[in-house]
Amino acid sequence: MTTPWLRTLKPSVSARLQLVCFPYAGGAATTYLPWVPWLPPQVELLAVQPPGRHERSREEPLRRMNPLVDALLPALRAQLRPPYVLFGHSMGAAVAHAVARRLSCEGLAPALLIVSAHRAPHLPPRQPMTHTLPEPQLLAQLAHFDGTPPELLAAPELLAPFIPLLRADLEVSETYDHPPDTPSAFPVSAWSGRSDPIAPPTQMTPWRAHTTGPFRHHSLPGTHFFLRTPPTRPTLLKDLLWSLNPPK
Repeated sequence: MTTPWLRTLKPSVSARLQLVCFPYAGGAATTYLPWVPWLPPQVELLAVQPPGRHERSREEPLRRMNPLVDALLPALRAQLRPPYVLFGHSMGAAVAHAVARRLSCEGLAPALLIVSAHRAPHLPPRQPMTHTLPEPQLLAQLAHFDGTPPELLAAPELLAPFIPLLRADLEVSETYDHPPDTPSAFPVSAWSGRSDPIAPPTQMTPWRAHTTGPFRHHSLPGTHFFLRTPPTRPTLLKDLLWSLNPPK
């Protein structure tokens, strides 16, 4: 099935496991291209491509979680072949969690959900919300997040076309009202950056409350975008192996 929602970055005819990745705010499916060379041949890598970026740049980005998940689920149902792992970083972690819960209710639960750099969903959001900030303060927050190249921050005119997409993505994450229902049974692995000012380890360990299954927490060196650091690779490989051999 061809769909604008999913890109197969690393196909595998002998796949034992599918890894589906969700981008952070402002990111795209290509965020995960650097993972392709070192993933084992038995892992097929797919990445979500929300509207508003790259080949979908003419489409309006979505601003709320439920419409985003509703639109994405048909594409996922058509391409998932269990066992599979969902991975999301920052905004992507919130989306991956919402998707995992919906699929689990349909009898298609993930072998593992990996949530990276996003507070546990029952914790209150940061105030003031980033997506509502005037542009100067928004740019200051981007510098604080440590994920935007300084040369871009020094040239706001280059960032201007990107700002509406970023605001929409942040709105999805910051306005998501997680329903206060029962925890899911699928395993959860939470990743945090030790120096992350947005989702520090103290806001990641409470993810434990969202599963009745196994839980683990990885504290990695770095700030909010520790995803780009070398320890990401062995941590992900450990979690993928864990998903194939879950504790009893």
